[in-house]
Amino acid sequence: ALARFKIKELKQEQQTAIQAVLDGKDTLAVMPTGYGKSLIAQLPGTMSYGVTLVLSPLIALMKDQVDGLNKLGIGACCLNSSLGTKQQQIIQDRVRQGKYKFIYCAPERLAKPDFIGLLQSIPIAILDLDEIHVMSEWQDDFRPAYSRIGEAIRKLKPKVVVAMTATANELTIKDIERSLAIRFKATFVLSPD
Repeated sequence: ALARFKIKELKQEQQTAIQAVLDGKDTLAVMPTGYGKSLIAQLPGTMSYGVTLVLSPLIALMKDQVDGLNKLGIGACCLNSSLGTKQQQIIQDRVRQGKYKFIYCAPERLAKPDFIGLLQSIPIAILDLDEIHVMSEWQDDFRPAYSRIGEAIRKLKPKVVVAMTATANELTIKDIERSLAIRFKATFVLSPD
């Protein structure tokens, strides 16, 4: 599977975190920017039955990830406000047809009953929460949609939840677990340096 990503070897923490996800453990990775956190959900996502749903706060981050996966021949799509209604409908039809292994969207999309219905009609292998520190920092003010992720986890019943960020202290981690109503079985916290 590494060859598909054009990677020769993993860092020790990546390897251990990927194994935790493959073992079905809800996993939190607090690792520096550029360390390869995305691979912790992407590699198992290509090996799992079902779709990896990635919730990301920024359209630019989504686009970069989707472009990268598609270049590798891995089906990935992005559903966000930059797309017109017709484009969104085409993507949703392709999701139903099983054309994508990865779906990227903002947490706000979880408020749309038709989108939740679509997700409930397909197997969700991994729910990947990117830049999860914003849940603790922004949820009540700037991005209230983050407060609904715990409810979405209960509705969608993903096999594994993976949360990633470059910055989170112990209090932030506890706040994230409380908000999601889950306890991470595997936690990897590296120094930002």
